[in-house]
Amino acid sequence: MKRFCNVLLLLLTLSVLSCNQEKEFKEKPAKTYSINVNKVSDTNFFALIDTAHFVVLETNDSSVIGEIAQLSISDKFILTDRKTNSILQFDKKGQHLSTHEVVGNGPGEYIRVDGIHIDQPTDNLYILDATQNKILNYTHDFKFINEIHTPVPFGPTAFGMLKDGTFVFEESIGTVKSDLRYRLFIQNADGETRKFLPFEKTASVHFSPRQTLYYVNDTLLFVPTYSNTIYNVFNDRVVPRMQFDFGSQWIDEAFVYDSNINQNPMLFIQKLAEQDFIYFLNVSENETFIYTDYYYKGEAYASIINKKKESNTLVKFDAPDGQMKPLASHGDYYVFPISRTEFSKIADNNRYTFKGKSSMVDIDHRLNEESNPILMFIKFK
Repeated sequence: MKRFCNVLLLLLTLSVLSCNQEKEFKEKPAKTYSINVNKVSDTNFFALIDTAHFVVLETNDSSVIGEIAQLSISDKFILTDRKTNSILQFDKKGQHLSTHEVVGNGPGEYIRVDGIHIDQPTDNLYILDATQNKILNYTHDFKFINEIHTPVPFGPTAFGMLKDGTFVFEESIGTVKSDLRYRLFIQNADGETRKFLPFEKTASVHFSPRQTLYYVNDTLLFVPTYSNTIYNVFNDRVVPRMQFDFGSQWIDEAFVYDSNINQNPMLFIQKLAEQDFIYFLNVSENETFIYTDYYYKGEAYASIINKKKESNTLVKFDAPDGQMKPLASHGDYYVFPISRTEFSKIADNNRYTFKGKSSMVDIDHRLNEESNPILMFIKFK
């Protein structure tokens, strides 16, 4: 009887702890990070780097890269080329493994690569073709398995996968039908679909962040267009993770949703640089840092937030086209694809003293004008 009572007491205690932990999780507010665009550090971006190392992607007749659109890292590098609409694989040393281009509208073919995802348990590769509104599933050596049609009628703009095989699709804010105006569609393995984050306003011309769905420690994050809130995505809920406070320099909705302006892409971009708010906001998080980059009045900025030290350093780049833009993260490192020209400029600058800088001179001698982009892995101080 005494043993039974002890077991019962233990179960009750665990139940109370579980409820308290669940309540604490649900009530935990999203952390807010304040960024004042007028408080720019005198520090150069490259002075904030602690360590860098480089992967030179092999250049041969079948591996020439036009422009890297997306980069995924597992035991190898898989990237998509925006200009050639192909998918390339390289090993961790940068040696070219394969190139695939199966453009078409038949089974196993895509019209355009709008996203890729590597399923870690199987090493299968999933490809989003928003034009045909489908996900294509291939083995690690690019043998076609099957394809799945998405629940987003007009084609998702991005997608991700949860550990249990649940698909997460992002809908464009350009959608015109009111019953479809949800930013996220979450579809489980049985085909059941849930919709989250409804929106009312639409914009024909808009610019989504580089990465709207990405992973931090196996948690899928969502970065919505024109939103200062970043979300954790689960199979049954979407929860705010963090927010950014730009004060009066936050996006003016009256402008970005103005139909007289956002019908014309060139006019929209021209007018953006004249406004008193930030635009082209991108957010990327890894284990230790949060990297945000954006433009303000035609100038390029980046904010590097150290979550552990709770520090926040804002830097301004020398030129708008000199902005460093990460495409992926790996542990504490961000991965920046840089051209041979950009690489040489960094290598030749004696002011930069980060760890790994000395290796750049030898690498630079092996490159030429036709070389593929170099992957620069950066860990900040």
